[in-house]
Amino acid sequence: MLSRYKKLEKEFLEKISPYPEETFKGKGIVTACGSRECFYVGAYVMINLLRYFGCYLPVEVWKFDWEKDDKWDKIFNDLDGVIVKYYDRTIAEVERKGWSLKPFAIKESSFKEVLFLDSDIAPAKNPEYLFDYGPYKEKGSIFWSDTSKTHAKARPTDKNKSTDAFWHLAECEEIDEREFESGQILIDKKKCWNEINLTCHYNNHADWYYKLFLGDKETFHLAWRKLRTDFVFFQNSKSENVDGGKYFYQYDWNDELVFQHRSGNKFGLKNNLLKPEFVEQEKILEIIDSLI
Repeated sequence: MLSRYKKLEKEFLEKISPYPEETFKGKGIVTACGSRECFYVGAYVMINLLRYFGCYLPVEVWKFDWEKDDKWDKIFNDLDGVIVKYYDRTIAEVERKGWSLKPFAIKESSFKEVLFLDSDIAPAKNPEYLFDYGPYKEKGSIFWSDTSKTHAKARPTDKNKSTDAFWHLAECEEIDEREFESGQILIDKKKCWNEINLTCHYNNHADWYYKLFLGDKETFHLAWRKLRTDFVFFQNSKSENVDGGKYFYQYDWNDELVFQHRSGNKFGLKNNLLKPEFVEQEKILEIIDSLI
């Protein structure tokens, strides 16, 4: 099985087309929004918080074409600077298919530089300054970490996987670093064209790679390590357990909070769990109330 996917990877890398110089322009925000109410409400909160903090970058909300929803699509399209786009190509069948849409949304978006935000991200400030960070401008990408270093340690879903599967697949020496937490990613597609394409390839075969990794997050990590591409990596994240999952808090190079990621207990139209540490709680509730 491993040899088959290594062969497919090699063949894919040999066929990546050059970066299309005239296709992508400017900077923008991209999110992938699934067909459940909590994803729609979360994305609505996220976009409105961005505007509240003074970020008026254009936003593309990506969905699979079979997730079209007249009510919610109109809500998003009616927001200033926001457009809903649909992905109509086949991706491998996996339980949580929305994860695999993320790299395709980044690649296919109209922007050259993309700040991707999960629909359950609540920004804590205007993130536009990240585009001007010197190391990002040099390297072309910023990633934030999970709080674990487990990578692809053996999971019961794959009896043949070794404890160092990630580094074996990356074909490099093990590095003492955390896993990626892909709720927020900043990428210059011109600088990282091969890397985002390779990430798409891994997610196009998510039915196999997701047996090794918990969703899409380590497919980004694997692509960048596989191609020996340097990146900015903030490993100062914090998390806390809440009912239904975790909240992640992601910081910049000055340890200032930038993103709050509700990977569990997502926003809904009512009965929202908020924490004292969560920035702009009252504004978030006000935004949600505007939907009711």
